[in-house]
Amino acid sequence: QTPDSVAINYHTKAQQLAARNAPDPLMSAMNEVADLIPDTVLLDHIRAEAATNDRLWSFRKHFATQYACSILAAHALQVPAASPDRLLLSEKQGHVVIACA
Repeated sequence: QTPDSVAINYHTKAQQLAARNAPDPLMSAMNEVADLIPDTVLLDHIRAEAATNDRLWSFRKHFATQYACSILAAHALQVPAASPDRLLLSEKQGHVVIACA
């Protein structure tokens, strides 16, 4: 499925659930549509963008290091770790930046 068709499917499901007065139509629609997206969507995208296996390995290593440092800092400062929707990723180097607001 294309990203547009997934978004359209989500919108349609949310409208249907809202019409039936579901308790949380947006979350229910997201749970139904989430089954259409594979768990490996980020990995598949990065594999397609990486020109060679060396660049893929470099990205994965740098990403893991950056993310581990951000989690360690959050733990040391006793602040909650950032949720995935707050992470900004650099496709080229694997830098991880946490969006504050």
